[in-house]
Amino acid sequence: MKYLDFTGLTAQHFISELEKFKGETHIKKAQKYFKGEDSTTECLGLHMRTVFQLSKLFTDMPLDEVEKVLESPYYDARMGAISIMDFQAKKKKVTKQKRKDLFDLFVDTIELTIGILLIEQLPQ
Repeated sequence: MKYLDFTGLTAQHFISELEKFKGETHIKKAQKYFKGEDSTTECLGLHMRTVFQLSKLFTDMPLDEVEKVLESPYYDARMGAISIMDFQAKKKKVTKQKRKDLFDLFVDTIELTIGILLIEQLPQ
């Protein structure tokens, strides 16, 4: 993967790098997985291989920036954030505190997602 524009490990930079690989032909294919009334999720139409390769380059992104990526409307970016967290957790020299922080962020993300899904299902 050609990667030239490296200016920092920020959420904004990660998402802008993902946008460079936007694939219009794959957007329709990917959108078939988004069913229901999820009007907030957008898709860049990226191959997951691309997302994972770019995520690996951003492995050292601070968790507060990873959290910002998790709040992105782009499905591809959120998958990238989870991938970054996975790469961080698999590092040989990861501390127990870092693992706990990663776990807490993951659980908070899951709780938020479940909460949104439950609210959407409430009768109106």
